[in-house]
Amino acid sequence: MSGEVFLKNLAGVLKVEYVENAPVSAEANAAAQKNAQSQDRNWQFFTVKNTAELAGAVVRFQNGTFAMKGLLGAVVDCKETDYPGRRPGPYQPGGSPSAVHQCEAGVRYLTAPEDQFEAVASPWNRPGMGGRMLRQWDYARGQRIRQWSEAQNRAFQAQLQLQQVQFEQTQATQLRMHNEFLANMQRGTDLSMARAQAGMQARSTATSDWVDYALNQQTVRDPGTGQLSKVSSAYTYTWVDTSGQHSFQTTDPNADPNATMTGNWRKQVVVHGDGSQ
Repeated sequence: MSGEVFLKNLAGVLKVEYVENAPVSAEANAAAQKNAQSQDRNWQFFTVKNTAELAGAVVRFQNGTFAMKGLLGAVVDCKETDYPGRRPGPYQPGGSPSAVHQCEAGVRYLTAPEDQFEAVASPWNRPGMGGRMLRQWDYARGQRIRQWSEAQNRAFQAQLQLQQVQFEQTQATQLRMHNEFLANMQRGTDLSMARAQAGMQARSTATSDWVDYALNQQTVRDPGTGQLSKVSSAYTYTWVDTSGQHSFQTTDPNADPNATMTGNWRKQVVVHGDGSQ
């Protein structure tokens, strides 16, 4: 909200009458704007833009038999942080663009009996008067912010490492299952060489399908290379990139990782567990 609206709300909280706006000196406004602009930053992953607005208000209220006058002054500092978003990677999902707005206000409140107000306010208008931030407090606040940021970064890195380990374990398990299945198929083929080719093929296909069913998996073939892969049967559609190392599964028939993920992806063809059509 604007500085004026903020002070009108504050007057309601203080239960005083908002009489009129109080003028803000051009020098004070220029200093606030210069300070805000000096804090603008363009980082690698986001942009920070700062604004400042000064406002003043004359208020009054009754304190017993005394008519009281007050002067409210506010500085509303706002920071807008724009995040451009990111495309999905192998180990982390994508993110949509977003903007975070954070505002804080500092208030100065001077009050005195109405007939004495000018005499009381006059000394406070001299240069150098007013509140000052404690250096110790500001340093401690900065330390808290840095500690929080470092903790967040450590948690993020730990999450990335965990995702990497889980991905590698999944790939290793799928490869082991694939190799074991091929080995079993080869042994079955060697034992049934003397039997009729048609019967052998029928039994082989049925066995491979039951193995896939028991392991909650399905067999897919790359239409470009003919490579077979064992993937989860919980999804309807499977995509594999040209390296043959990364897969993407979904139940959405319109999903296409070529539009959202890096690399070139081909939709796989579901086949029998032994690779036959």
